[in-house]
Amino acid sequence: MSAPADCGEFGFTLAELLIAVTLFVLVFAAILAFCSSSFRSSADLVAEGLVQSDLRMLEHALSKASGNATFVESPSTGTLSVSELCLWENVSSDDGTSALTAGARRFSRFCRTGGGQVFLHQGGFPRPSFACGSPAPGVDVTALVGGDSAQVSAALVFQRPAGESNVVLVDYQLYLPARAARRGVAVQGSLQLNIQGAIDLP
Repeated sequence: MSAPADCGEFGFTLAELLIAVTLFVLVFAAILAFCSSSFRSSADLVAEGLVQSDLRMLEHALSKASGNATFVESPSTGTLSVSELCLWENVSSDDGTSALTAGARRFSRFCRTGGGQVFLHQGGFPRPSFACGSPAPGVDVTALVGGDSAQVSAALVFQRPAGESNVVLVDYQLYLPARAARRGVAVQGSLQLNIQGAIDLP
């Protein structure tokens, strides 16, 4: 027959306490790792969304402007530029100033700042002088890459192949630097813009 337990012995032994604390630490570490992974995945998705959104804006603007363009002011044929592409609607490629029809002559100027932001300036003839991203009278300014947050940056190359007066090649890389809570994101690619060069007169 076993001896009755001493009524004064309540509580846990040191071994039981160590096991309980160890289990608590392991469960807490697993929960913390899960939360950290979820937070990082969410931050990565937001970062990818920012880059993809800016990429769609840039590609759409380039496609629309080139579809309406009749003359490429810069860069000139056989050269390239890392900071500017200027297209004109309803302007003759013969002299770069004459209107093809009675309609308005309009420019679309894509430019990149030193910080990697890309802006689209659009306005009428003649084109005023202005810095990239700065407002000017009668000129609409749209931030395509970087926007208000200036988080996404871009590297661009606008190239006019020799002997191809109506073709502009665009190489781009959009990137969002890594931060403590997320990884970096980069997207690169190229586009070929075909400028119609002249429009049919009525």
